Amino acid sequence: MGSKQGRNGRGGSSPDIWLVRYDSDSSEAILSSLHGAVQCQVLVCTSFVEPFHVCIGAHYIVLGEIEKKEGPIPVQVRARVLTCVDGINLSLLEHAVQEQRKYFSHREVRK
Repeated sequence: MGSKQGRNGRGGSSPDIWLVRYDSDSSEAILSSLHGAVQCQVLVCTSFVEPFHVCIGAHYIVLGEIEKKEGPIPVQVRARVLTCVDGINLSLLEHAVQEQRKYFSHREVRK
């Protein structure tokens, strides 16, 4: 992935991912991201992380399991972690994750 400016003008290779909708009755949220000129959306099941602080338009990071689902968005993430990352240096976070992956990869090779 090359370096791109996010919708808030941040650099880095990670796309900006922001919350566009949340429905507490169905425990579902939609996160959106721009990849070039294409807008992608991900349905997130929030039942395991409720209650959480909802801020439409804020950037979020989600960790969980991917499941197939019927409907206009064919997959959903069953969130185990859903955290607002507004104000966090996302480039630095991405760098830390890459370093951690290198460490675990190197550790696995040595076994």
